[in-house]
Amino acid sequence: VRLRPILMTDIVGIIGLLPLALSVGEGTELLKPMAIAVIGGLVFGLLLVFLFLPALYFIFEKRKIKVVIARNPSVDG
Repeated sequence: VRLRPILMTDIVGIIGLLPLALSVGEGTELLKPMAIAVIGGLVFGLLLVFLFLPALYFIFEKRKIKVVIARNPSVDG
């Protein structure tokens, strides 16, 4: 997983939405919840990419190795 581009994109998005999420005043009652939801989605997506995806890769790679060993019993693994 490419760490730097994903982190930079999400951080820039979060920083860009922070003024909207923290704003107080007239007309922000509709935009503030939207900004908070988008920030939450960016954070959740970031966690998903860096925690769930590597675990998924690991599980599938392990399964692939088991299939290869089962098909070629002469290969010691």
